[in-house]
Amino acid sequence: MKIQNNTLNIVMYHYIKTEKENKKFRLNTLNLKTFENQIINFKKKYHIVGNDEFCNILQSKKIPKKPCFLLTFDDGYKDHYKNVFPILVKHKIKGIFYPTCSTLIKSELLYVNKVQILLGKINNKKKLLDRIYFLYKKYSGKNLSDLNLKKINLNSRFDTKE
Repeated sequence: MKIQNNTLNIVMYHYIKTEKENKKFRLNTLNLKTFENQIINFKKKYHIVGNDEFCNILQSKKIPKKPCFLLTFDDGYKDHYKNVFPILVKHKIKGIFYPTCSTLIKSELLYVNKVQILLGKINNKKKLLDRIYFLYKKYSGKNLSDLNLKKINLNSRFDTKE
């Protein structure tokens, strides 16, 4: 990523886990040490803004000369509080946390997280995919090939096409 002066960059984080936590869940996560190294590098080269400064930049439409970064943390994961927050405090920087209502109010796991955990636990993803095809046909009466999946961009840097 090429960062230029007079830019406001937003970095969005999801899972940030220790090596041990990552082995337990086998998710696509950012290692905690890697995260802290990113923070150290960001601090050296750029200006990290908090919510108030971010809002001031948007309202005044004056972007500082030095490139700025806003750090955001989505979905309100426990590892944000346990792993991320102490690093932000240690380095005296701010971030914006966006917990979801279902995790705050009902302590429910998001569907996307259920799928991620399921995929992380299953070694034979083809077998799972075949089962999904079978159940889809059984309950809908249609084949997945009937869906026009060509309209959907299935390219991802994190996941296989399947």
